[in-house]
Amino acid sequence: MMLPCSSENLTSELQIEEPRTLGPVHVALHFWNTLEMTEIFKECGLSNRDIMLTQAEVFGRLIEPMSEHATLGWMQRTAMSDLMGKEVLETKKDALYRITDRLVENKERIEELLARREGKLFRHEDAVYLYDLTSSYFEGTTQDNPKARHGYSRDGRPDCKQVVVGLALDREGFVKRHEVFEGNRQDITTLKIVVDRLREGLKDRKRNPTISVDR
Repeated sequence: MMLPCSSENLTSELQIEEPRTLGPVHVALHFWNTLEMTEIFKECGLSNRDIMLTQAEVFGRLIEPMSEHATLGWMQRTAMSDLMGKEVLETKKDALYRITDRLVENKERIEELLARREGKLFRHEDAVYLYDLTSSYFEGTTQDNPKARHGYSRDGRPDCKQVVVGLALDREGFVKRHEVFEGNRQDITTLKIVVDRLREGLKDRKRNPTISVDR
């Protein structure tokens, strides 16, 4: 004789072990592959392990931005190891710091290749760019960061050293160029540097874009 199987009986037998978040990581991986990010980083000379670390760092910043130390714990709670391989769980905090340094070294090339790829996918017109600045402050002495200085704080923390970040986007919101400046840098002195970098990337185009800035 077979007894009817109720959902209540089934759910009472279920146990949850090591739950992992899949959705956001799956979406991030989809766009990573669509933008051919692995190929971009290979062209910049990064090894397969470096690219894996970059992927972990980028996904963390996209989905749940936090410190490198906290990012390691977040990775354990996601399905990254299922999608990217078990070796991602062997990542150490210092490895994330080191790969960030590698990315900074190749910043110009990465931005150039990524902008080129985005243009093919989304058919962007380099007609209008938007440029603005923000600042990011530090807790601590920042003795090893020569750009960390006291300056006008947009965060309301004049007691802390900071850096100034200039960001150029197209009208669709895609980042084209960015620069990190000294914390005491005057806004107006940053514009020429970013414009020159944009002009260098557009030297094979037939027309120059309009760059919109606030005063």
